[in-house]
Amino acid sequence: MKSHIGIVLRKELLDIIRDRRSIITALIVPIALYPLMFALMGIFMTSIAREAEENTTIAIINPPAITSYIKENVLNRDGISFIDTGDPLSALENGDAKVVLMFAENAQEQWDQGERVVITLIYDENKSASSMSLELVARAISEYNEISAELKLAERGISLSDLKPFAPAVSTLGELTSRTANNAGMMLSMMLPMLITLYLSIGGLNVSTDLFAGEKERHTMEALLCTRAGRNDILVGKFITVVIYSLVSVATSVAGIVVAYTAFPDVMNMGMADVMGGSGFVIEWQAALFTIGAIMLLAMTFAALQVIISCWSRTVKEAGAYSMPLMFISYIPIFLTMMMQSGDFKQRSAVIPVYNTIGCMKMVLAGVPSYSYMGITLGVSAVFLGAVLGITRMMFKNENIMLRG
Repeated sequence: MKSHIGIVLRKELLDIIRDRRSIITALIVPIALYPLMFALMGIFMTSIAREAEENTTIAIINPPAITSYIKENVLNRDGISFIDTGDPLSALENGDAKVVLMFAENAQEQWDQGERVVITLIYDENKSASSMSLELVARAISEYNEISAELKLAERGISLSDLKPFAPAVSTLGELTSRTANNAGMMLSMMLPMLITLYLSIGGLNVSTDLFAGEKERHTMEALLCTRAGRNDILVGKFITVVIYSLVSVATSVAGIVVAYTAFPDVMNMGMADVMGGSGFVIEWQAALFTIGAIMLLAMTFAALQVIISCWSRTVKEAGAYSMPLMFISYIPIFLTMMMQSGDFKQRSAVIPVYNTIGCMKMVLAGVPSYSYMGITLGVSAVFLGAVLGITRMMFKNENIMLRG
């Protein structure tokens, strides 16, 4: 029996290797795609930030007499310049101006009387360069306000800090206890669980569709079932092929993310400090084994579901249509948990398939694994896999299903 499984597995794997499209889809595209994607993202972010720092152009509506004072003292910074235009809003819309300052009609009167002058900052919310220039101008005005307040108080012998009764300081629970946690970047904790789950749900679709629905469409399923290999051997050999292909897709996608993280840490961390090579990024090997086990079980579960769809379908096209609901269903836990942190996963959520595996991955990345949660996840995933495999085996043995065309 085992030799028959090996023959089926070897035959299907060789067919996949001979298919250049499968190799490109599973190996080359993920490894090359993510570094390229984040390289382009980094170039875009850098160019936008540089444009804001070096070329923030400002137009003014209702400029008061104090405009020269504002130019010389408040917004006198490298990269900030002013333009004269009869229609500031049009200049903002066509990109000649990044930010528009609008003063009230009585702005000069307010200034002369020592009142606060309201400056309305107008920017184009549809342009990244305008948004970043807005932050630069707003920060410059805020810093000037702080300096001006300190100087005015100093003239009266008062310190600005004396007017602030509380000085808040922020610390994490990990810094105050013996608990060690990884300061995993936001992008890393968001992307890895999402991409792994996504590739597990769709990575083997092409292969599973061809191995079962494709055999039906080519009318080779009948001849295959008449060979000396038993149906269980054929099913197991093809099933393992789907699982291997899915796991290879996941491995190459993770490799692509690691390459992208190594090459573009600032982009992956959204400007935060490097966490992959930084101190404290440690993954407990026990937690890693639990998580790998959960991922393996999830890979086999998705593979079994894909096999069920392919067995039920008469043609490859029909299998592709039936696979769409499976993809959409898998998207629910993926996007539901995208912004969640490891501590947001409650113990009771470990009984929810897919959701619980994502929770395990986030816990490992955060360095705060809950072994009870992971244990429940493994148990629930194994039971769910057993149920799906039972349905798969029953369907594959049903000739009314396997031989219909």
